[in-house]
Amino acid sequence: MSARSAVITLVNHTNFDWAFKSAKDKHGKFDGKPNPHSDEEGHHFFPERIPAQGSVTFTVCNRSGAMIGPEGWVEYYVLDDIKPINTVMRCRFDHPYDKGPSYYLAEFDHTEDDAYEFLGQGTLEPSHPSGHHQKVTLTVTGKQIAKQQSKAS
Repeated sequence: MSARSAVITLVNHTNFDWAFKSAKDKHGKFDGKPNPHSDEEGHHFFPERIPAQGSVTFTVCNRSGAMIGPEGWVEYYVLDDIKPINTVMRCRFDHPYDKGPSYYLAEFDHTEDDAYEFLGQGTLEPSHPSGHHQKVTLTVTGKQIAKQQSKAS
């Protein structure tokens, strides 16, 4: 077993489906059972879609012999019906090898969308994970709103 690992459950507690965009293991690696429907390595452990009120569970760990913990992200487009609303939900994780605190958070990038933005947040359970082997749930909530039009327009 890896010296540092985390089992992360990402819960889509919104009214929008999500479509896979990318995943990156900056330090460490994704571990566990690959998605049998994916040929692309970066997409290996993740479903193409997470439906509204759905979830995905994945494992990250340090590489064998490396004294650095797993760090990276998973990104999904937030969909409006079947098309992206140009908002990306990014689940970032960092479980350092040293005694520093681990973090798991949800970020939203909606800079490409001129008409709408997605206001969301992530809630982590447990709120302050500890130990070498962590099991966390990051529940994402949010809603799409129209951006305010400039009065100069």
